[in-house]
Amino acid sequence: MKSMFLAYLLTFLQPTTDTNCCNANVVLSQTQEAVTVYRDCNRNDSIGFIMNDTLREDYFVGTIYQIKDGFAKVEGEYAISQESIPKGWVELRYISIYLVMDSQVPIYDNPNTNSGKTFIDFPEWYPVEILDCFQGWLYVNYRDNKQQKTGWLPPEFQCANPYTTCN
Repeated sequence: MKSMFLAYLLTFLQPTTDTNCCNANVVLSQTQEAVTVYRDCNRNDSIGFIMNDTLREDYFVGTIYQIKDGFAKVEGEYAISQESIPKGWVELRYISIYLVMDSQVPIYDNPNTNSGKTFIDFPEWYPVEILDCFQGWLYVNYRDNKQQKTGWLPPEFQCANPYTTCN
């Protein structure tokens, strides 16, 4: 019985690229449109929307918990008004992260510091595309005029603050 339970734990509780525990802070991409929040990732049952208020500079910041089928499970609030948004699913393309402004930002082959790495040199300040996540690490695609890099961004180089460069 113990071995069956252990097999269950190893099989069903292991994170995968489709469903895993992210636990990373994120921002809503700089979009001028309302983004629908759904109860599940099948686009069933809309529970509201989120939108950055650029006039009042009240931006959505939140936590990403899971990525599945092009959707991200997020929860958060607006930075100034602190109006909270219930946990729900939004299209992943609307969620992003900034890089901590440094002369070099490391990105890794795997979500751990023992894997191979490369550097984003003198990154530009704009939202970076999130492709996946795992335990605070974000798999990102960075692109500017000089370079394009894809890899795992460690938590200490993530900036989920639309007001400052976090350095």
